[in-house]
Amino acid sequence: MIRELPRGIAGRDVFKIAQYSDWGQGRLQVVTRFLMTTPRVLVVDDDDAVRIMLQEGLQRDGFEVVAAANVSDALKHIATEKFDVLLSD
Repeated sequence: MIRELPRGIAGRDVFKIAQYSDWGQGRLQVVTRFLMTTPRVLVVDDDDAVRIMLQEGLQRDGFEVVAAANVSDALKHIATEKFDVLLSD
């Protein structure tokens, strides 16, 4: 059985999850749960145009994006939130 997830999940167009009989139900659920988690990205850049371009582009591709204009703002976010990726210049 092939299950397709909608565009925008984890920045990919489509994920296909193949269920194999030897996997068992538990493993398939773990894989599905992992793939359905939207990756969180912290973008840190003092250049407004670059920061906005990255933020909008990543959001269009399905990432959850938090943007910070400087290190101090970024550290505040890092102290209270979890991120999968941090992009900075």
